[in-house]
Formats: sequence, C-alpha cells, structure tokens
Amino acid sequence: MTEETTRKTYDKSAQIFSDYFATHGARTVDIEKAIMYLNNKVEISALELGCGDGRDGVGINKSVTNYEGIDYSKGMIAIANKKHPELNCRVANMLNFEYPQDQDIIFAFASLLHLNKDQVKEVINKCSYSLKPGGILAVSLKYRPKYSSDIKVDRAGDRQFFFYTPELILELCGGKYVELYKDFRSKTDTKWFFQILQKK
Repeated sequence: MTEETTRKTYDKSAQIFSDYFATHGARTVDIEKAIMYLNNKVEISALELGCGDGRDGVGINKSVTNYEGIDYSKGMIAIANKKHPELNCRVANMLNFEYPQDQDIIFAFASLLHLNKDQVKEVINKCSYSLKPGGILAVSLKYRPKYSSDIKVDRAGDRQFFFYTPELILELCGGKYVELYKDFRSKTDTKWFFQILQKK
C-alpha cells in the first residue's frame, strides 16, 4: 500500500474521522505536559504535524502565541477551517513541507504512524532544523515491541499503520534529542506511547 492510498482514505472519509474525533476531544493533558517543559516561556511558537480537523489544534492554540497546523488531507483541512476558523491550518505533506525556523514546540499526535522508519527519521531531522535549541518534539505512536506495519480496512477505507517503540524513535533521532518523558496507554486492543523529546 502507498502513502497516497492512506491520504485518499482521509480525504474520502474526512467527516467520518471528524465525527469520531469529536467523541474524544483534544489531548489536553498531553499538550499541557509537553508545554510544561518550556519552563513558563511567555511567547511560544507551535507547529502541529497531521493536525486533521483541528481537534488538538484548539487545545494547543489556547496555550501558545503562534500556532500552525498542517495535514496532507484536503478533506481534513477543509473541515478544520470550517470548524475552527481561528486556527492556522493548511494542506501540506510533512515530508516535503518547508519547515519554519525558530519553533519552540512541535506536536505529532498519531500522524507519524503512517510513515515508515526512514520517513520518520527524515521528519525528525526536519523538526530538528525547525526547533530552537531546547525546543520540544512531542509524539504519540502505536506501540509494538518490534517495528512492524499493518493495513487496516474498515468502512472509512484502507490505511497503513507502522508500529514503533520509544527506543526506536530515539535511535532515529540520531543523538539530536534527549528523552524527557514517556508513558504507555491502551485503547481498545491497541497499545500507544506518548513521548516528549528535547532538541539538544
């Protein structure tokens, strides 16, 4: 399966995903936990990779000075712009996006999981270029003890997911980040981890 197939699924079924996200709300606790590591910085520039319909962007935007969200799905961004016109969300692919410099924090909630480990390494490197020294990268990913991938087929369409470990993410960082925090949580039959990294 190609990345394009997954993107087309999000375009075609954007409303289905948005309705599902609405039952969960923003990841407020994770957002606050990550921002805490900026040590009460007054002005904060934040970038969200894979912002979807703006679900988490709303929570992030409340705690930062400047917010930008990107997503490769035109369908999801159309919903984000309609539901949350106060947010700065636009269509862009994190693999070829022109990352802004001097960011304080970058969030990637359940978005890197559609990328293989070579692509994730590329994105992490781009984030390192984008972040200020001491900047924060906060990610959530599906967990398995060994790197692997699955294709999910349901009424929304086909999507490919890659499973990671916090240790593998650190390895892909290539020594450019230190781990500040991680935890694991389960949702239905899937285990996830949330990891906060700091650029050296």
